[in-house]
Amino acid sequence: MKLIIWKFQLFAVLFISAAWLGSCQGLSKPTATPTATFTFTQTNTSTQTQTITSTPTFTPTETITPTITLTLTATPAYNAPGSYSIGKCTYFAPAGAPNAQVTFCVNTVIINDDLTMQFNVRWGIKAGGYLVTKHSDTNNYNMYLMDDLGNKYQHIGVGGCAAIDIRWTNEGDCNGWFLFPPAKTGAKSFRFYDWDNLIYVDNIVLVHGDFPTLTNTPKPTKGSYNSPGTYWIYKCTYFVPQSNFPEASNVTLCVNTVVINEAYEMRFNVNWKINYGYVNTWSKLSDANNNNIFLEDNLENTYQHILTGGCAGQDMVIIPYGTSGDCNGWFQFPRAKPGATSFRFVDLANHAAIENIILLPK
Repeated sequence: MKLIIWKFQLFAVLFISAAWLGSCQGLSKPTATPTATFTFTQTNTSTQTQTITSTPTFTPTETITPTITLTLTATPAYNAPGSYSIGKCTYFAPAGAPNAQVTFCVNTVIINDDLTMQFNVRWGIKAGGYLVTKHSDTNNYNMYLMDDLGNKYQHIGVGGCAAIDIRWTNEGDCNGWFLFPPAKTGAKSFRFYDWDNLIYVDNIVLVHGDFPTLTNTPKPTKGSYNSPGTYWIYKCTYFVPQSNFPEASNVTLCVNTVVINEAYEMRFNVNWKINYGYVNTWSKLSDANNNNIFLEDNLENTYQHILTGGCAGQDMVIIPYGTSGDCNGWFQFPRAKPGATSFRFVDLANHAAIENIILLPK
């Protein structure tokens, strides 16, 4: 039994020793497996760089807000109570006195606490040897306001020489006023009409502070204003010619077309038509040297014609009793001023005007 046990023990010792030697031989051999551990650490570094570059994309959002507040602070308060200095004028030749001249001005506007508007005006007269009479405007509803929204305002009170008759034979002036109802909501500019004399004072803005003036001229949509080409207008007005029989006949004046040449000069092609005259004769004299026919633009520039043609440059054929007739002519004007977007064709001697002539390609 002891021998058997020893043999077993000896076998066990030999087996364990062989296993230990085998393991020692395995450790003594070089292996490449430790280098494989570094490949795992490199994959971790590539993921770290992705998170850094995405953070700057959030910062530009703060630039959106500043532009909104600027437009709100620039809104003025129109037509608020207070006194407004205007100082705008126009002029005309009174009927039957072609050598006389009347200047009509809006000097100031006072808006009362109840928001009624008092327009303080002035008439200046150069009678030129004629007897010129300004009648009372108390019940004259051809003196009125229009606003930029198309609302019409009739006066509800007058004072000063707006309320009386006054006569001049030489030079003089007088002051008066017209009281109008409160401005309509949203109105920003006004035009004061004296439609008896076919005149108006334009672009009256009642706002305190340094704000730009407002106009009713349309914004360009296609092309540019006053560029070479032909423009179809077909706008007309009418007047009663000066004679001993003012009720006798009626003359229609039309601007049919406007042609702008390559030098940007503007040729206004016009037509006169006499409608069933009940006087023995009527004639239209040459306008070659007539400076009472001119243009005005929306910037208040005045243009005198530099050439005339057709019956604008000669006497019109006399119209016999009880008939009608017409003739065509043209006026050539200098190049439009920069910024001009509309024109007014004026025949001052006959108190006639054709408004809102816009030369813009379609």
